[in-house]
Amino acid sequence: MGTYGGFVRFIKSIFKEDPKKRPTVEKLLKHKFLADYVEEERIRELTEEEKRLLAEEEERKRLAELESLRLEEERKRKEREAARRK
Repeated sequence: MGTYGGFVRFIKSIFKEDPKKRPTVEKLLKHKFLADYVEEERIRELTEEEKRLLAEEEERKRLAELESLRLEEERKRKEREAARRK
C-alpha cells in the first residue's frame, strides 16, 4: 500500500488553501499514493480470484475421480452379475 509520506502529500494537496492550487480530480486519481493502493488492491483481488478458480478446478478433478470410481464399481458389479448368470 502507499507509504505514510505519500498519504500525507496526497492529503496536503487536497487541502491547499487556494482552490486554484488544488489538483484536479483526474490528477488526484493519478496520484502515486492512490495508484499504488489501486494496484495492490487489484493484485489482491486477482490473487483471490485465482485461489477461487484453483479451488473450483480441484473440486472438478475430485468429482471426476469420484465419478470414475463409481463407474468402475458399476462395471465390476455388472461383470459379477453376468458371471453369476452363466
